[in-house]
Amino acid sequence: MEEKIIGIFSDGSGWNGTTAAYCVWINGKKEVKVFYEIRSAGEMEYLGMIKAMQLANPGQKIHTDSKMVEGQLMKGWKVRNEKLKYLSRIAWGLLVEKNLEVVWVSRKKNPAGWYLEKRLKKINLAHQPSNHNHLTKEEKKKKYATNYHPR
Repeated sequence: MEEKIIGIFSDGSGWNGTTAAYCVWINGKKEVKVFYEIRSAGEMEYLGMIKAMQLANPGQKIHTDSKMVEGQLMKGWKVRNEKLKYLSRIAWGLLVEKNLEVVWVSRKKNPAGWYLEKRLKKINLAHQPSNHNHLTKEEKKKKYATNYHPR
């Protein structure tokens, strides 16, 4: 179903304790970049937008579910965060150079977001330490035993 969606979409996901990432979706082709370091949601939204802008043809629309990014790039909203100021300048330069347009779409209509969510679930499950697989049966019983006995 998602492969039939035409257009350029971007999404970012901030640090969740394991990863931060962005995804760019161009006519069904996906590019995901995962960072194993602390990055804010805003940083990841901007990094995804910048990558989408780099890949876009002049005059294209790029869709995002980030009202912040769309507002800062298209409506002149103030950028207060220092890290985001740097990233917004890069994005603004590409926006003007390529005559691009950033359009807000709801999360439900953003295939980059759907794909990123699925990918991060798989990555995070793979990188979560197992809490009990290394325990013997006796250790598991002891660990999960409770002193509470209903009367």
